[in-house]
Amino acid sequence: MESNNIILILQIYIYIIFAVLLFHGYAVVQLHTYEKQLNKKTIYWKKILRKSLSDNYRIGFILLYRLRISINLEAFRYAYRDIYEEDQRVVNIFVKNKKGFISIGRNLRLTDKKAFFAYFLSTCHMDKEEVYKPYLPLLREYLYEKRSVYVCENAALSFISFGDPETVCDLLGTLNSANIDYNDIVLGNHLLKYPGNKAVLARCMMKYYKTYKDNYKNVVLRFFKYSGIHIFDREFAKMLDNEVLNIPISVKCNMLRLISDVKSYKNEKVFLKIYEKYYMSSDWEPAAVAAKTLRGYNTDEAMHALIKGLKSKNWYIRFNSAESLAKNGIHPKYIAYVTSGNDRFAIEALISALASEKNGLG
Repeated sequence: MESNNIILILQIYIYIIFAVLLFHGYAVVQLHTYEKQLNKKTIYWKKILRKSLSDNYRIGFILLYRLRISINLEAFRYAYRDIYEEDQRVVNIFVKNKKGFISIGRNLRLTDKKAFFAYFLSTCHMDKEEVYKPYLPLLREYLYEKRSVYVCENAALSFISFGDPETVCDLLGTLNSANIDYNDIVLGNHLLKYPGNKAVLARCMMKYYKTYKDNYKNVVLRFFKYSGIHIFDREFAKMLDNEVLNIPISVKCNMLRLISDVKSYKNEKVFLKIYEKYYMSSDWEPAAVAAKTLRGYNTDEAMHALIKGLKSKNWYIRFNSAESLAKNGIHPKYIAYVTSGNDRFAIEALISALASEKNGLG
């Protein structure tokens, strides 16, 4: 009886392995067939695009209508990329055939096709106003697509790819006013791909900064930081120093991270003020960020503040304070001050940070 059960289990395993291998083989064949079709269609669309260069950039609507099929649109994208490298004038097809392209984009029903169409537009080097402007209303409609976040994300990517600051600010304004639930990390990553002058875009953003909701303010602040834009640091430092302004915690932290890139006496005073206010608070994050920003400030004021932070109830504040003390090259008198006390957390945090720094792990 037991041997029959073992044979049955082995048979089941064999059937499962056979089914997996069969499915894998089928998938490989399908992929190979798709790639073969894609290459064939890419060659076909290259011929069409080359012909359009000598035909006033016009493509027949019947031909364009085929782009509703996903494999045709993908093949067209590859063909366009190659032809653009040969002759950048090919971008004019989006001017001469704008009604056809817009009609296709507007009549797509499936969200995955809309998402890919928006992504396609973002890759076409449409950086002149006469080229991209007719497509903005369509892309704005895509921003409101609630069935798929990818449609909205790729439409935003297209707005950014055009390289026009006012168009990007229009995008942020639309997302902000319409309460569109957009992942601010993804949007921030898209903005870093902005092909135009980022300093000009930053100035445009600052015109509207106060009108943005918190998540879009964070997008702007992260864009400034990772683009190395510090022309507005003084304004942000004044905002942080102004206790009347009720700045949300997340925005406050991103402001701290931004202005921490530039060392100055005024910035140190702002960091210390934030640190002192929050290091024993339940709203711990500003103090944790401020503790990190105080690295490189080995003044007595900074040292005393960081030592107090070693007694914080929050481990992150203690950890960052200890690391900053170690990286600032803490004077032996401060080490003695901490280690002679009864605060076990402070002693362990500082000794651990000093050891890491000494071993080159910090």
